[in-house]
Amino acid sequence: MGRCTQCGKEIGFSTRWNNYGLCDECVIQRKLNTPAPTEEIEIIEPTEEEIIALRQNLANIFLSTGTIQEPFKVIDVVFAMDSQDQGLFSEVLSKMTGFHIGANPSSAFDKVKLQLRSQCMQLGGDAVINCQFEHRVALANSVIPTGPLSNLGVGKKQTVEIFSYGTVVKLTN
Repeated sequence: MGRCTQCGKEIGFSTRWNNYGLCDECVIQRKLNTPAPTEEIEIIEPTEEEIIALRQNLANIFLSTGTIQEPFKVIDVVFAMDSQDQGLFSEVLSKMTGFHIGANPSSAFDKVKLQLRSQCMQLGGDAVINCQFEHRVALANSVIPTGPLSNLGVGKKQTVEIFSYGTVVKLTN
């Protein structure tokens, strides 16, 4: 046991450790009395040339589900995940037209590949090798669970989730 360094109230060891010697009430009081930052944060927009260079750098990062023949040094392992929901009215249109209009896994797959490339670039790598891609299809509650459209089976929407991981490498040749 110990005492709060601000008000002197008796506090336990874990509270003293977590709150730097202050009781919970004094921590809350300090947070309430801390003024919000008044300076504005300047947002710097990238130039068109910087955007083009970034896209080219991302496009040059190689993704592979296997290994590569070139000599390399392992940097790190990366993970990415994205999901794609079917649209608001796609379930109604599916029932009316007879064509399946569900979630688009290609869109989620492209976003996952972009995430892997982006993480690779941030780590200074040249490629992501031994990539593994997994997917899961799930049903979630829809925006229109009941009402006049409920006889069409409206109430659930399809979600496709893509998970991936791979090894970021730097070519050594």
